[in-house]
Amino acid sequence: MSTYKVSYRSKETNRRRSKHIEAPSADAARQLIALEATDVFSSEFVPPPLASDAQRDYLRAFGDRRWNDPTLTKDQAHDLIDEFVAKDAPTNWSFRDSYPATEAQFEKYHYFGGKLKPEFSKLTQGEMGRLIDRVRPREGQDAPNPVSPRQALCLRFFFEPAVTDRFIRMTKKDVKLLFDAFYEENPGARTVWDSWKKAHGIPEHTYLVGPSRVERNTYATLGEPPLSLNCLQTFKTQKQLDAASQSVCQEHLPLLRP
Repeated sequence: MSTYKVSYRSKETNRRRSKHIEAPSADAARQLIALEATDVFSSEFVPPPLASDAQRDYLRAFGDRRWNDPTLTKDQAHDLIDEFVAKDAPTNWSFRDSYPATEAQFEKYHYFGGKLKPEFSKLTQGEMGRLIDRVRPREGQDAPNPVSPRQALCLRFFFEPAVTDRFIRMTKKDVKLLFDAFYEENPGARTVWDSWKKAHGIPEHTYLVGPSRVERNTYATLGEPPLSLNCLQTFKTQKQLDAASQSVCQEHLPLLRP
């Protein structure tokens, strides 16, 4: 079976539409859409998606030379990986020492409670992976999940030092809850932040950007409209509700045990 993009006029809406159809041929795809169409304009073959970088990395770790095949499809790579996994084949990830560390690795290291440093930008994926293993929580332990560097920058940009200092000690989840309410109250605030970042060269990938790049309460110096800060009360109320819900669950937990 192959995928075909069929362009047709809908009987229901009398408008031109297109749909991806799984069929053995283009003619078969036309026939399958016939019940929905007054006219069928075209039926084009859609190539299958190619293997992802992650899949190619796995094949390379398994020692399969097809990882570099430009025509390798996602489904083919999936089947090959399944074969290696079924055989419990050994892997060798040393090739990652030639790749630079990724933003996702910095994020994971930070999530586990590691302290990021600017010089980490010079590390390879392999080196960063070994650092992550050092801070990875033991089985049964929860990751600290501290406030992310991006959130720290936002806190410093929008809020007075007292508010920033209060939230910087919380978790990433807590600060996300705060900013969800904050941006809902202040729909133009995100645009101001994005414009200021661009003007001051703050990159989108911020895990290695120190919070000192942003002066505290910068927003107040820009001449923008005053911010609504009802979100601080919203956050407090939501935290109380979450705490009450957790308390109720803990109270009923013994009742659920055999």
